[in-house]
Amino acid sequence: MRLALTPSISLARLAAGAALAVVAAGAGAAPSQAAVLGTNGAAAPVLSWSAASCDPALLDANPDFVCATATVPLDYKKPTGTKIQLAVSKLPATGPAHQKVGTVFVNPGGPGAPGVDSPTFATAKLRERFDIVGFDPRGTGASSSPVRCAATSEEAASLLNPVFPINATQEITAANKAAQGATGCNRSATIASHMSTANVARDLDLLRRAVGDAKLSFLGFSSGTLIGETYANIFPSTTRALALDGTIDPLRFTAGRSTTEAGQPLDERLKSYVGTDEAVTGFLKACAAAPGTCAFVGPGATTAAQLRTKFNALLARVKANNGVVVDFGDGPETIAYQDLIGMIYGELNVGIFTSQDLAGTLDAIDAASKAQNGRIPSNDLHALLDTLHRWFEGPGGPSQEPYDNFQDAFSTFVCNDTVGPTTTSPYITYGRTSDSQVPGFGPFWIWTTAACASFPVQDADVYRGPWNTSTTNTILVLGNRGGDPSVKYSNAQLASTTLAKARLLSVDMYGHTSYNLASSCVDNYVDNYLINPAVLPANGASCSTDFGPFDPISEEESTDGADLGYGRGFIRH
Repeated sequence: MRLALTPSISLARLAAGAALAVVAAGAGAAPSQAAVLGTNGAAAPVLSWSAASCDPALLDANPDFVCATATVPLDYKKPTGTKIQLAVSKLPATGPAHQKVGTVFVNPGGPGAPGVDSPTFATAKLRERFDIVGFDPRGTGASSSPVRCAATSEEAASLLNPVFPINATQEITAANKAAQGATGCNRSATIASHMSTANVARDLDLLRRAVGDAKLSFLGFSSGTLIGETYANIFPSTTRALALDGTIDPLRFTAGRSTTEAGQPLDERLKSYVGTDEAVTGFLKACAAAPGTCAFVGPGATTAAQLRTKFNALLARVKANNGVVVDFGDGPETIAYQDLIGMIYGELNVGIFTSQDLAGTLDAIDAASKAQNGRIPSNDLHALLDTLHRWFEGPGGPSQEPYDNFQDAFSTFVCNDTVGPTTTSPYITYGRTSDSQVPGFGPFWIWTTAACASFPVQDADVYRGPWNTSTTNTILVLGNRGGDPSVKYSNAQLASTTLAKARLLSVDMYGHTSYNLASSCVDNYVDNYLINPAVLPANGASCSTDFGPFDPISEEESTDGADLGYGRGFIRH
């Protein structure tokens, strides 16, 4: 899941002085639909692959990319009617032709994140045996008719996902902004009213047919796991192998597991903020175990419990002071409390690769919030700057025009896929109660979907269950039980029992997703399963990481890992 926050600090000055879930959980199946809409006789698109069709930035990432455009129906109830185009990319298999298994489709999550660069998530082993294909889901990225809800990307982000409020006045402002942002999506009602995960799954089935695969092999991350879960239940007979990393529970995400849950904001029933807090606990435990390298360890704060007390006091101090004033050497800057919460979330999401920077950032903010001049200790300056730039700019730098419609697509998919409150008062109520349970991170999550209270369109062909349709092969479900700040681990547990045939692989790390990051154990299980779906982890299997959060790794490894982590289901900024 991804979010957008408006930075309070001047990035221009930072440069002078020196880089979203929605996600789910559930119990029981939704009422069965009388007839599930498939592709309804729609023709498979013809894909004409060429490097010339790729964006130059994609070729810079990997010169082996080839790209194509897929034509699919806007409305699957009218398969010969209006058409839209999807941007599609491929990294061809690198191994001998006789060893090629087929195609693995990849989705990075979001929901609504462009996916043409997601083939780079695959390991070298997987690339040997498969073509790896990514695509920008309908209404997103370079696909045609991208949904647009505002005049600029920045306006869409500030309205559809307002900075989370911390007092009554800000609550009214946030509620009004969310309603205004939702109203703006009327300008794209034609595409928005056909943007549900179910229609992405239908598009995916046409893409499967277009590449000539009899059954689908799929690797989904974060909310991309819902695409896999939806596909398996709409198209069970053509499901081959689904590896789902950072898995959401489809029932709690879409409909809730009770009448009470159905009336709650999405992230209240998902308890995403609890997942973030679990990641904080995992980070502080690792920090306490590495006193020589974790910068947040200090006098009077050496155990995990003491570090938690220090962490909680730091957040309370910054909130009480309406932010923290820092000095990077060229004058004071203010980092808002809400931005600090977002920055911490972002570093936790990447987990093992940004632990050193998070520790340095917390140490820097702790010192600055206590000092009158806010000057940052020199040893923490680099860590804080890295954290700020990752949060405000992301791994690829600041977003550029033309219009980046991630936030518009995120809200459209979430509001189409899920049930929830039809007024903003529950967001105020649950924002406050969650803040009392997990300060900062509670309202940070609760307010991400406030635009859904008045979203102006609805996809009539949305799929909300049942979720227990049997597939020939078992689905592989992964979850980080060390603390996932975007998708609480219990989501993966619930998904593994909600889906008809699923096997859970637990990963002992904090952070969001685990494949091709820091665990050869995870990589081997996923790759072997995708190559042969009969090869599964044993019941109760788990994996650890190859190195710890505060073990020394090269700067290249750290940067590459952070870039991958920030590209998967990350709350956008």
